[in-house]
Amino acid sequence: MILLPYGHDQSVYGKQWATYGLIALNLLVFLYTWASGFGMDDELSHRMSDVEAVLIAYPDAHIDAALLEDTPAGIRAVLGDLVEPDPDSPLTEGDLALENATADLLDTFHALPEQRLGYRPGDPSALTVLSSLFVHGGFWHLFGNMLFLWLAGAVIECFWDRGLFLGVYFLAGLGATAAQHLAEPDSLVPIIGASGAISGLLGAFVVGYPKTRVRMFWAAIPFGFGHFYVRAWLLIPLWAGIQLFYALLAFEDGVAHWAHLGGFAVGVVSAIVVKRMDWDIADAGDGSSG
Repeated sequence: MILLPYGHDQSVYGKQWATYGLIALNLLVFLYTWASGFGMDDELSHRMSDVEAVLIAYPDAHIDAALLEDTPAGIRAVLGDLVEPDPDSPLTEGDLALENATADLLDTFHALPEQRLGYRPGDPSALTVLSSLFVHGGFWHLFGNMLFLWLAGAVIECFWDRGLFLGVYFLAGLGATAAQHLAEPDSLVPIIGASGAISGLLGAFVVGYPKTRVRMFWAAIPFGFGHFYVRAWLLIPLWAGIQLFYALLAFEDGVAHWAHLGGFAVGVVSAIVVKRMDWDIADAGDGSSG
């Protein structure tokens, strides 16, 4: 069954230029990473074939264990099954061939856009803390994030100061990265995507506009499809609860659940502060059609 939010009854006014700009920037980065990574999957497969060819030609070849430590899990599985690292043995022709082939494979792997621009807790850098917020793993990853950015961001920007909106957005992104880092400090899997920052907007949305009715699309093929409404105060905490459930189970689905929770927490706290300090510039009310 498919469930997807695609609108709400909270009216906004004016032009949400910051939200437009964030969407445009995410799209531009996606096009850049797509263009720069075009054909690299084929090259990666070719490099993997080179490693396998060396292992066939030199079945007794071994590789330095230190090189395996920085090898991605999928690649390490191939090498680990077929190679017994033995650093005390003298290097042979096969050892050198395997080392060179593996080095070429790793160079290609680390040149992938998500590897260069994503944040890796086990190998952190200041640049990737920011760049990771704009990198997406595919079209549907981008589409889903931009849909949520528009639905929540347009409202937050409309009723908050634009600078405050952007500040909370990036602060939530940093909080999301920090939460995932604390949860998996040694991980070399890159954290990518705007979902942590957008989770912050969802947190701010549910605090500021809990009575907003969110329009949900549903489809249960072959039975049919349609839409229904659900209040933000129910939908968003339910989503956060699901994130917490998966995070506590350490569910390996390729989703950074702790990042979502970290960003969400920043958004909730930020919205509480905004309300207490009376920094929101307009009263959005309970939601109205428009």
